[in-house]
Amino acid sequence: MAAIGRMVDVIGRFNRIKYYSIDNQEKVESLERMITDLEEAFEIPVNDSYALKEFKKNNDFLYNIYMEIKEEREMTLDAMVTY
Repeated sequence: MAAIGRMVDVIGRFNRIKYYSIDNQEKVESLERMITDLEEAFEIPVNDSYALKEFKKNNDFLYNIYMEIKEEREMTLDAMVTY
């Protein structure tokens, strides 16, 4: 049950950053902190492709959220470059 609570917290934090950031620079910085926090808290093996595949297999929901956050950061960075 605690894992569900942690996922709800992660989703809530992501939504607050995504929808309520003052500007794109703040949004990118907040998303980068969140990505780092997730990598540390859930021990996401970012430097080992085999371990990352295993992590995805065992933690599909968390992996999808993690990738969504990374994608949002990239889209925001792209939007900043076009202006």
